[in-house]
Amino acid sequence: MYKNIDKQMKMKLFLVLFFSIMIISCASAYIPHKQYTTFDYSFTSNNATQCNLTTGNTPYGAITLNQIATKNGQTYNISIGGDYFTSIGSYCFNLVCTDSLSTQTGSVCREVTPSGFTNSISFYLLILILSLGLIIFGIFIKDAPITILGSFGLYFLSFYILFYGLVGMKDNIYTWAIGLIVLGLAFYVSAKSSYELIVD
Repeated sequence: MYKNIDKQMKMKLFLVLFFSIMIISCASAYIPHKQYTTFDYSFTSNNATQCNLTTGNTPYGAITLNQIATKNGQTYNISIGGDYFTSIGSYCFNLVCTDSLSTQTGSVCREVTPSGFTNSISFYLLILILSLGLIIFGIFIKDAPITILGSFGLYFLSFYILFYGLVGMKDNIYTWAIGLIVLGLAFYVSAKSSYELIVD
C-alpha cells in the first residue's frame, strides 16, 4: 500500500512528524540546576537586617555553610559554588534571616541533574520512540533517507547519554555501556541504509 507513495506525500508526512516533535519538546522543557555549576539565588526580605545561609541537606549528607547573604536594598543574594553540587539528586539549603526582634527561616531546594534538564526518563523515551518511529516508517515505505534521518535521533541520544549520563544512574560503566550500544545501533542503521541507497 505504501510502496507507491509519491514524494509530495512523503514530505507532508515528514513535516507533520517534525512539527509534532518540536511541539512535544517545547512542552516538556523545564531546566533545574546543572551539576558542578555555581548556584546564584536572590530573594527579598522587608524587615531583616541580616540573612545567612546556614546548613544544607545534600545527597552526600548534611553540610554547614554559615554564609552571609550580601544585601542590596531589600534584596539579598547568595552564591553557592559548583563544588557543592558534585552529586546528582535533591539539595535543600536553609536560610535564617534576623532583625532586632525576630528570626525567620526558610529553605531553597533544587534538583541537580547532569545536564540541567528535568530529572525525568520521559525525555530519553521521547527521543528513542520518535527515532525508532522514523526508522520503522522509513523501512516500511522503503525510503532510505527517512531511515537515516531516524538514526540521527539515535546518534543524538547516544551522545547525550555519553556526555550527561542517564537519569537516576550514577554508575559511569553502565552509562557508557548503554550509550555505546545506542551509538552502535545508530551507526548500523545509518550505514546499512546509506549502503542500500548507493547500491540501488
